[in-house]
Amino acid sequence: MYCYNLKISIFSKEKHLEEMIRGIRPLQNFTHEIESSDIADISRLPESDVLVWDLPGRPSELRESCKVNGILIFCADADSIKNFDMTELESADDFWERPFHYDRIAIRIRHLLERIKLQEDLYLSNTCLSAITDNIPDMLWIKTLDGTHTFVNEEFCSIVGKNKKDVTGRDHCYIWGVSPDDPNSGADICKQTEDAVIAKGQRMQFTEQVKGQKGMRQFITFKSPLYDRKHNVLGTVGYGHDITDLENMYAENKILLNSMPYAVLIRDKDGKILEINSKFEETFNVLQKDVIDTFYNDWAECTFLSERMLNKEGFREAVTKSPNNGKKVMELRQDDICDFLGNVTGQICIFRDVTIERQLEAKIVQNANTDFLTGLYNRRYLYEYVQAHCTGKRFSLLSVDLDHFKDINDTYGHQTGDEALMITSRLLQECFPNDLVVRMGGDEFLILRVGNCSIQELEQGAQMMLDKLCSTYAAAEKLRMLSASVGITQSHDSQEDIDILLKQSDIALYQAKQNGRGRYWVYDKGEG
Repeated sequence: MYCYNLKISIFSKEKHLEEMIRGIRPLQNFTHEIESSDIADISRLPESDVLVWDLPGRPSELRESCKVNGILIFCADADSIKNFDMTELESADDFWERPFHYDRIAIRIRHLLERIKLQEDLYLSNTCLSAITDNIPDMLWIKTLDGTHTFVNEEFCSIVGKNKKDVTGRDHCYIWGVSPDDPNSGADICKQTEDAVIAKGQRMQFTEQVKGQKGMRQFITFKSPLYDRKHNVLGTVGYGHDITDLENMYAENKILLNSMPYAVLIRDKDGKILEINSKFEETFNVLQKDVIDTFYNDWAECTFLSERMLNKEGFREAVTKSPNNGKKVMELRQDDICDFLGNVTGQICIFRDVTIERQLEAKIVQNANTDFLTGLYNRRYLYEYVQAHCTGKRFSLLSVDLDHFKDINDTYGHQTGDEALMITSRLLQECFPNDLVVRMGGDEFLILRVGNCSIQELEQGAQMMLDKLCSTYAAAEKLRMLSASVGITQSHDSQEDIDILLKQSDIALYQAKQNGRGRYWVYDKGEG
């Protein structure tokens, strides 16, 4: 990964020494730049990585001019080296005795080169380690068995508010700025989790609270034991993810969810329910502990009827099964939850109780399509029904009109007239339970039958209805003068217009009245 050009300077009168050094093959990632001279030149010393000095001089004097961390090899006879004091001996990295044993020198210089390479490899490893760990957005640290921090990354320093120099070699309480006597400092918890990791001999995960100068912090931590080559425990390696803000955000979101007036459910991308609010518990009569971690589809299957539909706003609606609280109509609005890359990580489902709305809408529709007094369908609904159910089909009409109804109103008042209309409506529905019964207005009614039907069947039905009306009216003192007339007509193909048939039934009804009332009459084209 790196390439190091090692500058080797040789000051010696022996040419064979230079030849021997030049014959040494550079180690991996290294090149050699070798210069030699038999004349002392102090100016070259600061640039030399390795200095071989085989000229008169003293190691201490040479060391003052040498490059920082440069290797100084001092050559002298055995007696000279023996007479050096400690200052001189400590000034050189190695001493080569004259006369030279070149085989030994070759081994020693290779060891020196290996030491240089080891230092460079170590420097690179430490540089890479620092670069990697400092780019991790979470805390990293290494601790000894007594709790001393020997390594931390930049994020660790950022969270505790100290630099690496100040943190290295320090314990928990100093780093976090808390008293060792404070039971909430977190030092005991850290010690307990580290002891647990060492005892188990593997990585473990914890949730830890630590007190710092800025208050309590909460972390998810991963800790592992650290071993030497003989598998002796040196300490622990730790990784900490600060979730304090996430916990605060979660608490805020929880408050927000619980303040919403709608039932809210959050599920992950696999359909597992992660969160519900208090309105959800109230709406569906469930407890959070019974719903969290279950699957949405299983919950929905137990909660809703199978029928689902889309309302006019495009949202799904479903009816609850809940037998105790009565069935509710729930509108479901669902949106994806995405991460910052746009990947779907789950869904938020909002349920709105629209039961009353749907009941009111149904009531409005009912009021628009039915007669307020009798509850029968009205003329307006008749046309909608024909369009929806009679297209391409044959159908029959029976127009019914009460005889002497005006006399009832004039004699006994409108209340009695209304009672007569309601009795008539009930009897018409009983006589034609499978047909559409309509109040056209006043004392006029219409019976619509869809599908193939013979005139004889219609006549039999009309006569049965007239008999039943007659007997019922006769039993009521104020209604005895009432009777009814019926006009019958039938389409001859599936394309006839409803208005034409209505006109035909009215003509037949007129004939029934002209021929004495209290009877039915079948439309004849010759009469129109």
